[in-house]
Amino acid sequence: MKNFVLFVCLCAFNLPMSAVMSRVVAVTDSRTIVVDTGGVRSIVVLKGVTIAADEETVVTDFLRRLVTGSWVLVEQGDVYRSPDALYVNAEMIRRAWRTPKNMRYLGEWDPPRTTTRARPTRRSRRAKPARP
Repeated sequence: MKNFVLFVCLCAFNLPMSAVMSRVVAVTDSRTIVVDTGGVRSIVVLKGVTIAADEETVVTDFLRRLVTGSWVLVEQGDVYRSPDALYVNAEMIRRAWRTPKNMRYLGEWDPPRTTTRARPTRRSRRAKPARP
């Protein structure tokens, strides 16, 4: 009986939760958006985003182009755009509005680490096969 109760409890906690998607209605400033979730409008402040006062208008225009009219998932100030799952907070934190408009962010690149050597090494010569 204990095993059955344990099984039921584990299954209840592992049920998939449906994500509530919201439509972005307006962008009020560089950190604040208004979303509509099932007819209820709410204000969302992007978590972790700080903007300089002199860039306010440029950033507001960038955020407006980024999310206005699109579906988003909001989790405690973190905003993910649908269907490409773009993390809007990270785009704002990495200051994407400063890149030219025809540039596209493809992710981070971590080049392989190379070691510095005092002298370059020589390639070894291939051994020639012995003649019969």
